[in-house]
Amino acid sequence: MASPLPLKPLCTALTASFLLNLPFGHIRSHYTDKFTVPWFLAIHAPVPLVVMIRKKLMSEVAVKKLGGRWVVLGMSLAAGVGGQLIGGKSGVRKSVEEGRAL
Repeated sequence: MASPLPLKPLCTALTASFLLNLPFGHIRSHYTDKFTVPWFLAIHAPVPLVVMIRKKLMSEVAVKKLGGRWVVLGMSLAAGVGGQLIGGKSGVRKSVEEGRAL
């Protein structure tokens, strides 16, 4: 009989990736200009934390049972991008630049 998939550590890691990226998405969207250093940092700062969380929670055996390193990496990336996008949509919008028509 095959052993069950390790879904609890996977769900925990993906939820952590999503929740960790929410505030960074908000900062990226509302407090930085596109393609500046703060914008770049708001996107990439949570990456080392997400990698550490994933490595801590997921053993190599668990990763192999889920389909391999690239599958887990893709799911983690999708959770992080989702957190960035939803975090960017949350909160108060930037005020319209002066001089532009509404």
